[in-house]
Amino acid sequence: MARDAQILEHYMSPAYNTTASCARPSPYSVYSHDPRDPVVYMKVPRHRNIAPSGNGTAGFRQYEVMEKILEPLGPQLCRAYFDNIHPPFPILDEKAIMEAYPEEGLPYTLVCELYAVSLVLWGTSKAISVTGRPAPDVRYMWNLAVSAMNDDFIAPDLSTVFSCILDLLGRPTTSITYNAVNVGRVVALAQSLGLNRNPLNWDLAARQKNLRIRAWWGTLIHDQW
Repeated sequence: MARDAQILEHYMSPAYNTTASCARPSPYSVYSHDPRDPVVYMKVPRHRNIAPSGNGTAGFRQYEVMEKILEPLGPQLCRAYFDNIHPPFPILDEKAIMEAYPEEGLPYTLVCELYAVSLVLWGTSKAISVTGRPAPDVRYMWNLAVSAMNDDFIAPDLSTVFSCILDLLGRPTTSITYNAVNVGRVVALAQSLGLNRNPLNWDLAARQKNLRIRAWWGTLIHDQW
């Protein structure tokens, strides 16, 4: 398919058709020029047919509610995740997450899932325990995270894959049917994003390659498990 796209692009491009009145930008991004294994991505603008509530960004309303429930302990809960859950299952880029988190630069759904999966550490985190705050209603918090996830799947991207992996990681037995559905759609999304392809020789930054490998690794583990 990638090779077909390259051939069509050659014959349909303004450079080939000298009578073209104006040049149009290429709809494709080429990640690998290897003639034996070309990789071409079609550029599709993000568009949501159903506008999520809140500020128009998926998961924003749920994020606001969770923030209000947790404040000011959100950073401590995030830290607890990386101290306890991340080492044996290093899906996320810890440095990038911890830098973007204080600036609210993370996808809202990802933060919702990060909070939800970390709630099991509420009683074991010293930074949280010293406050004497009771743990939030876990079921209610998970319902918010699931709602954010469903909003995000309207127009998913790579962050949706990570959010879904966290969801599966935190709820292994509480909802068998929902987990099965989540596995199916995250596998489909991962393959549509080309995560099942080896990106090491692609024209991408090292960080992007690393994220793609981590995302596929996490997806594969949950699918096989």
